[in-house]
Amino acid sequence: MIVKKVLNNSLIFALDDQGKEVILMGKGIGYHLSTGSVIEKQDIEKVFILKEENIAKNIIQLAASTDEVYFDITKQIIDHAIEMYHMQLSDYIYLALTDHISYAVQRAKEGIQLDSYCPNEIKKFNPNEFEIGKFALKLVNEKFHIQLSDDEAATIALHFVNAQPNDPYKEQRELISKVVNNILNIIQYHFSIIYDKESIDYIRAVTHLQLFVQRLIKKEMLPDEKNEFLYRHIMMTCQAESECVKKINIYIKKKFHTDITNQEEMYLVLHIHRLIDNIDRKMGAVACA
Repeated sequence: MIVKKVLNNSLIFALDDQGKEVILMGKGIGYHLSTGSVIEKQDIEKVFILKEENIAKNIIQLAASTDEVYFDITKQIIDHAIEMYHMQLSDYIYLALTDHISYAVQRAKEGIQLDSYCPNEIKKFNPNEFEIGKFALKLVNEKFHIQLSDDEAATIALHFVNAQPNDPYKEQRELISKVVNNILNIIQYHFSIIYDKESIDYIRAVTHLQLFVQRLIKKEMLPDEKNEFLYRHIMMTCQAESECVKKINIYIKKKFHTDITNQEEMYLVLHIHRLIDNIDRKMGAVACA
């Protein structure tokens, strides 16, 4: 195989022996290589074939903004799952889990901690996936010298539940998907925007909304924010996003007969701002006043 572009020391955009574009993963695989270099087969640990073009495109995009250490640690976690439990997993988990771990580490370093979705239920009904989550937690905490809570193991476990073809949460996932799509429509019409559904920013927003709706269904929403000044500051600073969240709250109240807590409102505002801000950057505008 021939190097087309070195994405980082763990990822290479390459041409296979038939001249087809592929992405190759391997610890240190890109070290000392450049465009046109021949890749030794023994260095290749994972091949992403571009028939799943959106996955490959997003891996390239993620590689440009994410330290290679996150790809390496994700590979270790997935290898553990396959070796211990012989799991068949969608390639998408390499993208989703890498992004999740990098964001979780960033939150931890900033002192932000989110409660997980139904950890006791996942531990009870998905013990293998929960063990993988605990394994991942140990790796991440030791590598980055942080202390993610045990609840994070349940969130990581969900990635493995969702990446398997036999999904025990199928009906619930269909409901979550429907509600998330409706929320995305509210955001889209409020700001009159067009999503780039293959962008990392869109994927991050969807992931947050999925976790939000999961908490909503289980009646385990984040508690009200005790720091009233912080809440008011965020809501006043991002007024357009706050107005959008009010519309989302009306929809949620009609659908689930409950109000969103102010902490959930705050995180929705921040994630919407991040999504809109990145869309507006491409268009030369600014979203948040």
